[in-house]
Amino acid sequence: INVNISIDQDINGPLYVYYKLDNFFQNHRLYVKSRSNDQLSGDIYKTDNCNPLSSSDDGRVLYPCGLIANSFFNDTISGAVMKADGSFLHLGDPHSPSENPLWKKTGIATSWDTEDRYKGTPPAFLPNSSISTFSPNGFQLPSVTDEDFIVWMRTAALPIFKKLYRIIHTDLKKGDLLMFNISNTFEIGGDSKKFIVISNTSWIGGKNPFLGLVFLTIGTFCGFLALVFLIKQLI
Repeated sequence: INVNISIDQDINGPLYVYYKLDNFFQNHRLYVKSRSNDQLSGDIYKTDNCNPLSSSDDGRVLYPCGLIANSFFNDTISGAVMKADGSFLHLGDPHSPSENPLWKKTGIATSWDTEDRYKGTPPAFLPNSSISTFSPNGFQLPSVTDEDFIVWMRTAALPIFKKLYRIIHTDLKKGDLLMFNISNTFEIGGDSKKFIVISNTSWIGGKNPFLGLVFLTIGTFCGFLALVFLIKQLI
C-alpha cells in the first residue's frame, strides 16, 4: 500500500511517525492481563500470567507469550521524500548500522523500558526443542528487546490510539511529498481501521486535543460547583 502526504508548510524536524488504530481494544481486561513481566525480564519459562497463549500447539513455551505479544503490530513501513525541487531523499534503513539513517527506530521506546524491563535472550542460546518463537498465526515473534515490540506492549487505555513507529531527523519544506510504502500484514476485522499519522513537537510538547478537552470539561464542572456553593452560602 502506498500513502503520499503533501507538505503544505515548512516543518522543522524531528518529525514523529505514528501508526493509529481505531476500534482496537487493547484495554480489554483479559488482554491487558495476558503477559508475563518475568518472562520479558529474562525468565523465559515464567508464563503463569500468559493464558490463553502461554504455549504453542505442540506444547512448547511461547517466547514471548500472551495475547499482547502475539497480536504484535507487524506492518512494516518504509519512507522517502520527493523534494519540491524534484530530488529524491530515501529515509534510510534503521536496521543498517552503516547508514546513519534519517528514519530512526532508536528512541521510540522509553529508556526505563529498554534499559530495565525488557531483557532478551539471543536466539542462539534458546533451547529450540522447548521454546517457540512463532505465534499461533505463524508469524515470527520479535525479540523482546525490539523497540517496536516494547512500544506495542504498552497497552492503550482507549480503543482509538496511536503508537510511535519512527522518528524522521530532517526538515520538510512546503511542496515536498512524503511517501510511505506499507506492507499490510497486520490483520484487523470488523469496523477497525488503520492510519498513519505525522506529527512534530513544540516547546510545550505535541498536539493532544483529548487532554485539552478533558481539562476544559473538568475546569468548567469545578467552576459550576464553586458557583453553586457560593450561591448556597449567600442564600
